[in-house]
Amino acid sequence: MILFAAIVPPQSALEAIEDTVRQHLVEPSALRPMHDMSLPIARFGNTSATDADRLIRVLTTAADEWSGMSLGLRGATVVDTPSERILGVQVSGDVDALLRLSLDVKRAAEQLRFLLDRRDFNPVLAVASVRPGTHSGLDAAAAALADFESEPWQVTEVSMRKQAYGHVGASDEVACVALPPG
Repeated sequence: MILFAAIVPPQSALEAIEDTVRQHLVEPSALRPMHDMSLPIARFGNTSATDADRLIRVLTTAADEWSGMSLGLRGATVVDTPSERILGVQVSGDVDALLRLSLDVKRAAEQLRFLLDRRDFNPVLAVASVRPGTHSGLDAAAAALADFESEPWQVTEVSMRKQAYGHVGASDEVACVALPPG
């Protein structure tokens, strides 16, 4: 299983984003299912169940030193990569605390000698993606989300999620790591 740590926005924010995007997408299958919309903060790669359990225990202990934060979602962006175009919603609020949390999670994993994905953390919630050159409505959806702003919410946990190898986007929560009040 591919294991990663993520922040999951509140259902109300995800529903508002989904409603707006769905009105503009030519390819509805480009929209990620709401239960898969999360903000990955650290990726751990292919992990055995035993190693995942060990990591979750270490993160649960380390989380006593971390703090929660207030985040929101605001505006939209389209990112072009060689393999896909991604529609994302930007994170607002205490983004510095979110970046520190990402580093703290990675440091705890490194103590167990986990190999980590070294890409920079990007505080953007991916909500849809298509192949380049596809007429998809992503730009229209991004324009519709330009003025979007969710209510802020208090982040109280990190969701530990798994996805089957080769199934990009489809993930299931395996555990939650509670954060102290922030």
